Amino acid sequence: MRRPGPAGPCALRDAGPMIRRLLRFLRGGVTVEVRSAFPERFLNMCWASDLELWDLKRPSEDVLIVTLRRRDLKRAEALQHKCMCTLTVLDCRGLAASLRPLAPRLALMTAAVLCAVLALASTCFLWRIRVRGCVLTDRRALERELADLGLRRGALLSSIDERAIQLAVMSDREDIRYVTVNLRGNTATVDVIEGSRALPDRAPCDIVSDRDGIVLLADAASGEALVRPGDAVLRGDVLIAGNGGHAEGSVTLRTLRTVRTALPAEIAGTSPTGRKRTRFSLLVFGRVFPAYAIENRPFSCYYKNREVYPRDDGGYYLPVRLIRETWYECVLRPLALSEDRCAALLRQSCLQRLEALTGGGETVSSAFDCVFAEDRIMGVLQAECIEKAGVSMPND
Repeated sequence: MRRPGPAGPCALRDAGPMIRRLLRFLRGGVTVEVRSAFPERFLNMCWASDLELWDLKRPSEDVLIVTLRRRDLKRAEALQHKCMCTLTVLDCRGLAASLRPLAPRLALMTAAVLCAVLALASTCFLWRIRVRGCVLTDRRALERELADLGLRRGALLSSIDERAIQLAVMSDREDIRYVTVNLRGNTATVDVIEGSRALPDRAPCDIVSDRDGIVLLADAASGEALVRPGDAVLRGDVLIAGNGGHAEGSVTLRTLRTVRTALPAEIAGTSPTGRKRTRFSLLVFGRVFPAYAIENRPFSCYYKNREVYPRDDGGYYLPVRLIRETWYECVLRPLALSEDRCAALLRQSCLQRLEALTGGGETVSSAFDCVFAEDRIMGVLQAECIEKAGVSMPND
């Protein structure tokens, strides 16, 4: 029931239903039961007193159920004697009524409000910096330079000028061709595109062999080639002489490689026992504070799973996070491996070592042999490879 007028409690009559319900929830409402021989008198008095009523129900001739604002309850109770009726409060609604049961818990309410304020305030600061694209550039030196320019943890987001930081870095660093700074939530992503470095000083030097083999190709770009295809060279032999200048060129060798690896005769593996321990820690500004006061390792043999909450999604980064570590106990038990399985493991290990030795050279042919002894299993790989050879050595 609303009284027509330009202002007062009826000023929201043109608002939508959702807005009206929201404002009534914030203001609070009280549902009362009015008992009188003539309930219309109460309605007329509320109309004359500018009291807003809604959700009117009349279950019987002498009973009227209405809802009014919480602050108008005392004014409505003052009309009982004039209207010769009785008012009984049936229900209280709204924000204040919902929070009233929590009023005795002052510590809980204070902590909730404080956490909400801290969470809201943390969204205004920068908590994480990601630098991508640094291959030749010193990442830590770049991070220190960014910190001097204002891009550091704890900086106010509104005080960070991405464009000014980009221009300052590109003008001060010759090894960086382009850089971008993007802010997303509490995370700053710095993408670096490196420029070409200056060529090394062309000091007088020779090209010396760094491995043994037979020469397949010798191409001298500057200097004099001292070897020809078919010559056998040893480590330390001069391949291309600079003759007082800077030697440059390419030399290809055919080499014979022998790689050996071994496994113990008894191999132990881990088997879970079913026992586990769960521990929690707090990660505050990158520093871990454990929430337990017991030994560091609960089991002598274990494997561990680590989870961080909330997870990092690349957007908003909270400075305080929870770490959950689950420790699973294991026992060592001997593993029974077949000869074929052991040979496959040894061959794979030999091939990996061969690739590291040749620096990505081509393997023409290879032969693998596996020898089983009492205390170990030996794998021997013999391979014929084609490799690039030669390192620059200053000449006297």
